[in-house]
Amino acid sequence: MKRFLLVGCGFVGGYFVRRMLMNRPQEDPEFKLIVMDSLRKAVFDKSPLTHDFRDNPNLEYRWISAGDPWRLIDDFAQGIDAIIYTAAIADVPFAEKNPVATMMTNCVNTLTFFEFLRTINYQGLTILLSSESSYGHQSKIPIKEDEAVIPEFANVYGMTKFTQEAIARTYHKAYGLRTVVLRSATLYGAGSRPDQAIPIFVKQCLSGTPITLHGGRQSRDMNSVENMIDAITLVLEKGNDVVGEVFNIASGTEYFFDELAKAIKYALKSDSLIEIKPYRAGESGLRVALDISKARKKLGYEPKVQLFPDGLADVAEYVAFYDLMWSKEEVARLRGVIGRDPKMAAQLMREEMAKEEKVEEEKNFLIQQAIKSKVAAQQFPPKPVEEEPPKQEEKTQEFPPKPE
Repeated sequence: MKRFLLVGCGFVGGYFVRRMLMNRPQEDPEFKLIVMDSLRKAVFDKSPLTHDFRDNPNLEYRWISAGDPWRLIDDFAQGIDAIIYTAAIADVPFAEKNPVATMMTNCVNTLTFFEFLRTINYQGLTILLSSESSYGHQSKIPIKEDEAVIPEFANVYGMTKFTQEAIARTYHKAYGLRTVVLRSATLYGAGSRPDQAIPIFVKQCLSGTPITLHGGRQSRDMNSVENMIDAITLVLEKGNDVVGEVFNIASGTEYFFDELAKAIKYALKSDSLIEIKPYRAGESGLRVALDISKARKKLGYEPKVQLFPDGLADVAEYVAFYDLMWSKEEVARLRGVIGRDPKMAAQLMREEMAKEEKVEEEKNFLIQQAIKSKVAAQQFPPKPVEEEPPKQEEKTQEFPPKPE
């Protein structure tokens, strides 16, 4: 019998539940999925990602925080083959405003959980879901899983995710726990957090409101959550062959935010204007693109779902139906609008960007030339023309008459 423990059932966890239970018989004596989360079972039952499985006999729900793992002792006594650890505060703006709460959840709870595993001498596999944010600012793009890479964190969230990794890897090296770390790119998909770039741009495009772009020349690798679930299942299949490893899991494509906004606008046939706002803290100059060659070689990983058009269609349909309250008929037509054009929106967008950049370069060249001419004129002023003084009429001097 296969028994899995999912620690944290947020966005990724919800998709993992779907993948594990979607095509499985209602009562599979050889399988059990235990979901552990600090949210009440009612939240799990109402979530669009998991409500279809609220009464599934193959699933058991535990209303327990990752910081109280001893309450799972009976489940471990029956045996747990693998743990998928996704528990974390993943909201960057929240983390910036609440660094202590983020540290407690992401670091202290993780340490407590791994210490529990060490204490009970757990021998199963533990997969820790980490983030590209653990790299921060790096000079070499794309970024490899190199031990020599020194993180330059852009925010508190990235620091806590790196700490989670350090805990998992240390407990592997020091205590022999069988851990694997998956460093995820920025994830998107139906049901992703509404405050992320892709759902924000999609909602603004569909509602016709201005697209708010903070900065523009920062970049991320945008990856479908379905690709991440593929990677998790591959690690579960490989088992001992990849214990102790760290893998980048991404799409392999770097997206600059200004290009991404224009691509989504084009794909959704939107007339929304783009409003440029200042960079958020730590974002200026930040480029995050991941090298996935190691995952391809050792896991057989391949990012099957790409952003254009299918990945974007998934997000757009979800936003239109759940956020904007479109009818099912309107939502059904939406995918046809996105998928009708055989050209990749990103490719066409980049051609337009190249044209704009060329025009901007020519404009800057002319400005520079004008500045140089002005500077040259100031440094080498022309010699002023000497004007001749006006000629004065010559008067004949009259001698006084002789006295008579």
